[in-house]
Amino acid sequence: MKALYDKILLVVGLLALAGGIAFFLMRSGEVRSADALLTQQPSGSAYSEVQPPAILVDNPVWGDPQAQDTEGLQVYDIFTPPQIFWDPIAGELVFKPVTPVEPLPDFGLQLVKIERDLFRVQLEAFFLAQDGSMEESIVQFYNTKLGESIRGKMGDKFPEHGFEVINVTYPLIVDDIEGTMRRVPTVVIADLEQDGRQVTLTTESKLFLEGKLTILMRTLDPYAPAEFKWAEIGDTHQSNDATFTLLDFNFDNNSVNVEKAAPYLDPSEVRTLYETQPETITQTTPESSSGDNQQPNNSSLPEGFENLFN
Repeated sequence: MKALYDKILLVVGLLALAGGIAFFLMRSGEVRSADALLTQQPSGSAYSEVQPPAILVDNPVWGDPQAQDTEGLQVYDIFTPPQIFWDPIAGELVFKPVTPVEPLPDFGLQLVKIERDLFRVQLEAFFLAQDGSMEESIVQFYNTKLGESIRGKMGDKFPEHGFEVINVTYPLIVDDIEGTMRRVPTVVIADLEQDGRQVTLTTESKLFLEGKLTILMRTLDPYAPAEFKWAEIGDTHQSNDATFTLLDFNFDNNSVNVEKAAPYLDPSEVRTLYETQPETITQTTPESSSGDNQQPNNSSLPEGFENLFN
């Protein structure tokens, strides 16, 4: 049985060998036939040239990239991207411009002086009578228009100065917050020039006319130096391409809030400006006219009176 299997395997092997030889001979003929075709000259009609289509571009020039922020730092460009850093303290991306950003012009405005019109009569000094009575105490006034001092007592009239002394008090003022006590001479007068309207005067502060003020401003570089005045909130001033508007003012710290609008500012810029130093202030009215520096003449005081001005 084994001999029979060996003979069958031998026959199958011979048949496979014969098939392989026949396949090799057939492929050799095909290769020689392909080589003969390659050596032949091409034939047929010539091909026609096809022109490429024209590409029309509306704007062939790339525009400059636009900044994504008001400072002009967040610029996203394809070929020259900006340098971006992470700020771990602020927790945000920090953009460093590829090209330096043009600095904005200076604000260009300066507050020179806030001036208020004084009431024509100011309380300048108070002389308490020896017995402490208000009726016998002497008060000294100052007429800011005439530059004259006037002395009198409760009930005195001064028609040439346009007022009458109605009441004189010497109240004790207690400040619980600061823990201080002080007495403030206070006088009520009747303004004869205003139909007897009562006005309260003290030696602690000046009395100003309501709604009467002048705010002296000055434009600076890059604008032409010039001075101008504002009188109320909402007043404006135009200088070149900038418009300045008075938003508010504060007498306590001598400051103003000003809005600056210009084509290169979006949104507009608001700043708080304070008065300049005294040596740079242009005085329009001598300070001495307010009577602040007027010292009462004690030599003419009647005996038994005490100067409590200081």
